[in-house]
Amino acid sequence: MPRIVTVHDLSGIGRCSLNAAISILSAMGHHCLPLSTAILSNQTGFGDYSYLDLTGEVPAYLEHWKRRNLRPDAIYTGFFGSGAQPAMIAKLLISQYPDAFVLVDPVMGDEGELYSCFDQNYVREMKRLMAHAHLITPNPTELFLLSDLPPDTDWSKLSDQNFLKIASGIASETLKQIIVTGCRSKELAQILHIDLEHQAVYRLNYPDTGIGYSGTGDIFASVLCGAVMRGMSLTDAVKLAADFISLALGNLSSENDPREGIPFEQYLWRLVPNVSE
Repeated sequence: MPRIVTVHDLSGIGRCSLNAAISILSAMGHHCLPLSTAILSNQTGFGDYSYLDLTGEVPAYLEHWKRRNLRPDAIYTGFFGSGAQPAMIAKLLISQYPDAFVLVDPVMGDEGELYSCFDQNYVREMKRLMAHAHLITPNPTELFLLSDLPPDTDWSKLSDQNFLKIASGIASETLKQIIVTGCRSKELAQILHIDLEHQAVYRLNYPDTGIGYSGTGDIFASVLCGAVMRGMSLTDAVKLAADFISLALGNLSSENDPREGIPFEQYLWRLVPNVSE
């Protein structure tokens, strides 16, 4: 059973971060080892929340794992509790396990803006962490922040060659694959797979509800990570993640609060290996 270290916050209310990752990765047949970066009463989209920064606990946490001979097969990072955490995770976790697959979801902005809880120093730290990744899953805002472009750049006006040039500017020795999520325009949404190894951009279209539901990026990245660690091709893994979200979105009711996220729990069985309807 693959071991996946999952570095994310834990929100009491909201189908996001560790709430999503633990459920999804476990359903997909993996051993999810959570490292909580912060504890929130509810996810930040509600506006007000209690917040416990766990930066000071990370070194001791990882030291105990080291003593117990942890050998992760993958490391998947999402929301960090402070600007000090990306460098800490790179030094104390990622560098310790050079054979682990690394997926970085650079959670730091959306809809053309950097989240209010972060600053430009955080963006710089995320760039440094990203250099250790094999795969990243930014939304357009995060992609542009990582590329030193205006975060509100209109992604829909960019050609495949534009995206390849942007991706080349942030690539590293390990980072050759970028999946851009949350590309929404009118009633259409796209996921872009920028493949620097083959100098190609693949676009996957799916219907857009017109409403932004919190945590969809976390759900997508979690399914993607789980699928890749099951040996699926990146193309098939992207489709599985997109189809899973589309399935859950297609069965929403008017009572669903977008801030609480997508009620994906009833569809987890779709991700269980060797289970069919």
